[in-house]
Amino acid sequence: MLYDDIIAEFLALTEVPRPSFFTERVLAYLLDFAKVNGLEAKADSAGNVRILKPASAGRDDEPALVLQAHTDMVAEKADGVEFDFCSSPLRLVNDETCLRADGTTLGADNGLGVAAILAVLRSKSLSHPPIEALFTANEEVGMLGAFALEPDFLCGKSFINLDSEEEGKLFVSCAGGATVKGSVPFERAVSDVEMTDFKISVSGLKGGHSGLDIHLPHANAIKVLASFLMMLKTQMDGLNVKVLEGGSAANAIPRNASVVLSVAEEDKAQFEKVFADLADFLKAKYSGVEPGFTIEKSIVSDDAKFIEDDALFKLLNVLLALPDGVLYKLDGQDTTDTSNNVSLITTREGSVEVTSLCRSITESRMKEVKERVLGVLRIAGADIAVEDEYCGWQPDMESPLLARCRRVYCNTFGCEAKVEAMHAGLECGIIKSRCRDLDMVSFGPTIRFPHSPNEYVELESVKRFSVFLEKLLEDKG
Repeated sequence: MLYDDIIAEFLALTEVPRPSFFTERVLAYLLDFAKVNGLEAKADSAGNVRILKPASAGRDDEPALVLQAHTDMVAEKADGVEFDFCSSPLRLVNDETCLRADGTTLGADNGLGVAAILAVLRSKSLSHPPIEALFTANEEVGMLGAFALEPDFLCGKSFINLDSEEEGKLFVSCAGGATVKGSVPFERAVSDVEMTDFKISVSGLKGGHSGLDIHLPHANAIKVLASFLMMLKTQMDGLNVKVLEGGSAANAIPRNASVVLSVAEEDKAQFEKVFADLADFLKAKYSGVEPGFTIEKSIVSDDAKFIEDDALFKLLNVLLALPDGVLYKLDGQDTTDTSNNVSLITTREGSVEVTSLCRSITESRMKEVKERVLGVLRIAGADIAVEDEYCGWQPDMESPLLARCRRVYCNTFGCEAKVEAMHAGLECGIIKSRCRDLDMVSFGPTIRFPHSPNEYVELESVKRFSVFLEKLLEDKG
């Protein structure tokens, strides 16, 4: 049964460290897999791997089918969890209905896609056309592998991406994206009175994938912290900010953010009261949607000078003014079309860098949201950079591969698969722009809360996914 083989391959893959930018081990793993199984393989300079498997008996004359997944995973861990993604195997928890990791991301995004392809490549009994397996590198950090693909790296024209995360849906389109970074400058200042340093931390938020989960009522830790600081600063004097940090990755909704600030000794009693009142206000505000929300303070020691007040208010206004969350839905649909995620904030020497990830399925709205973000940053006099910009994938409702997938799904399960656009970014648009004339569809099992330590996969959905994939491969069109 293909399901058992997919699970076995995934369990083996969780033993291989593969966070983004550290994919050397999984690259070697794939090349060794091909060698052990007598399959032709090659890798390019970006870490992409192609493995070829000949057709089953009697199917040599059929065109090759490309199966594609990405090898890297988002490395996120829960508060207080000690874990080294670069050297340690994942710690798995299986409750018979769901599979998750203990305190970290699971890497089902996109490890289950990789595992499914490996199961197909290893199988001796599965009937299939010629298979061209494509494993791309560093998808989670700007789709770097897809951007580096040479046009002649692929030969097949029918292309199945296995990076979708809702079983029962066939995806035919996805959002494009752009990472916008703005460095807001500041001057350092010193105080001539005795001060106590505090670290204030916002934590315990749900976070999630900034594409797939952006429509959910999850709070953004950076926006929460900015709101808290603005209210704090307007209610009391004698308070100076030194360092702001927040978020973990451009494509993850921030779960944590913190600030180091100094309070004059004579104002500590007032600070304690204002902090307690604001903490209670925020806890009540988010109690319904973020039950794990906490805001805590502790005394620390930090030698840094503080950020001059005019620059600090400019920065806080930037963080409050930046659009965040869903901005537009597809016309007449409940699918998110356009969004922005205020992803990261990092204090550097002389500036605070703010990172946003803009996404849109519609090209004109993509330009609009990018300009909105850039406009806010320009008002603050920020140094601006736009990075990792990638095109979306436009739907082809006349696709022969889509028609085939719909027919096989209906014949297999007795119901129609839903055909949808995805707000998250898939590599399909980039790969199609580099390797022309590809007929594309994306599908996969149901994965909840990817890009967060709460990530888990529904095992029943993996069973249905595996049955559908097997029937699709067996189908001779």
